[in-house]
Amino acid sequence: METVDLSFRQHGQSGAAIVILHGLFGSSRNWDGFARKLSNSFRVFNVDLRNHGESPHAVKMDYPSMAADVHAFLDRQGLEKVVLLGHSMGGKTAMWLALSTPQRVQGLIVVDIAPVVYHNRFDTILSHLNSLPLADVQSRQDADKLLSRQITDRSLRLFLLQNLVNTGVDYQWRINLPAIGGGLTAISSFPDPERFSRFQEKAVFIRGANSDYITPSHYPTLRKLFPEAEIKTVDGAGHWVHAEQPEALYQMINDFLG
Repeated sequence: METVDLSFRQHGQSGAAIVILHGLFGSSRNWDGFARKLSNSFRVFNVDLRNHGESPHAVKMDYPSMAADVHAFLDRQGLEKVVLLGHSMGGKTAMWLALSTPQRVQGLIVVDIAPVVYHNRFDTILSHLNSLPLADVQSRQDADKLLSRQITDRSLRLFLLQNLVNTGVDYQWRINLPAIGGGLTAISSFPDPERFSRFQEKAVFIRGANSDYITPSHYPTLRKLFPEAEIKTVDGAGHWVHAEQPEALYQMINDFLG
């Protein structure tokens, strides 16, 4: 399988290795605060997944491909065994790597996602990003004003606009919108894991209390694939647990790692 050389930010020089994988439309920057705090005790590798952040673009966008990228990253960095911490799309990537190559994963932290098929929630957002008239954008404020006509949630707009970069000539999307669009069905799904063994190492799934991404209906599938998993809930948080309740999430992560 063809892989891409993932961009990353490293925090800390000693201790066990943790690899952080962000969600759809995100980047390693979203998790830098967590990475810095964890670096007091661990070596933290905060990664940009393919078609996001500063990592290369590629046509294919599915979990076997993204997990293969991370596997190749571990090889390049000489990391024999790591703890994976993934949110949303990054959580599914982490799960797939843990199931397909369990010998490289000593622990799994998944934030607000389950190994199940979801209704595609991102078509509308992608359409709005594609329709933004970049030729009319002279500043990030221009882009925010234009995008506000379709996306009224300011926090969501600001999150998405982190992907808009000034090239020195004009503004362009840093994320690979065509590849993401082509991969939305795969991103919303989860590959059939039946050919793999269950992941027998320790794992924790952390859900936002106000989110519907992990519900009791998902628990049987989750525990079948990850029999050692704990399921924890962060009160006062939706899907963006790390942004809405960072201290509570950090404490749960720290407890798991301790």
